[in-house]
Amino acid sequence: MKFPVPPPYAPYCDYNINISHCNDATTYFIIYAAGTLVHLCVFFWGVYIITRYAAMADSETSFAGSIGERMRHFISQPLRPASIFSVLFLGCRIIHNTLCAYDFIPSLEARTLTSMMSMLPGFWATLLFAAGIVETVQLTIGRLPPGDDDDDDPSHHRNIASHHRSTRVLALAALVVLGVVGTILPTALSLVAGMKGKARDWTGYLRYLRIAWCTLGTVFVALGILYGYYAVVLSRLLRQLAPKLLQSS
Repeated sequence: MKFPVPPPYAPYCDYNINISHCNDATTYFIIYAAGTLVHLCVFFWGVYIITRYAAMADSETSFAGSIGERMRHFISQPLRPASIFSVLFLGCRIIHNTLCAYDFIPSLEARTLTSMMSMLPGFWATLLFAAGIVETVQLTIGRLPPGDDDDDDPSHHRNIASHHRSTRVLALAALVVLGVVGTILPTALSLVAGMKGKARDWTGYLRYLRIAWCTLGTVFVALGILYGYYAVVLSRLLRQLAPKLLQSS
């Protein structure tokens, strides 16, 4: 793209913003074409998986009930919402990269904003998967049978359930906060960065853009810590539950 003033990385290309009218534009366009092909393959595969999974779920589960019950049923299946938003993420990235590659988005301000917004469905996919993991732990605890031998104290299971109910509320509240922060702050900072770029203040443009990406990265790190904690909890619960399921079968 021929900006009115050379952008910060000129004359070099910036894959996220500008891959034309810059050095090595041909190489970057080849990378774009190959990346788009891979994105499309995964996109259509994801659509196929989602439609098959939805058909199976609808045939096995009645969705009668309140909206809250339906939403909880949806969230308690981590792969389903995560898959849907992952497909949306791939679609948004394809659209953004294509619009930038062919200069359909005329301004740096708009490109900076759409670049960040195209990442948000991937963030929401990660967030919803984390919420599903929290609900999965709750469902697993509910399936733990009471102890029936000397080595299995029923009060131990009650303590686990009581402890997780309190941590579950905190975890879901943390996910809500992370969702709001990870959506609003990076988007707002990208908008400010674009405005700085429009005003040809490249120092301000780079500063706000880096803060925006660092904010999104920090939220992902926080989600990773939450994943790690609940992965350990879930693995311990499954180790307790597996022998009992084998005995009952």
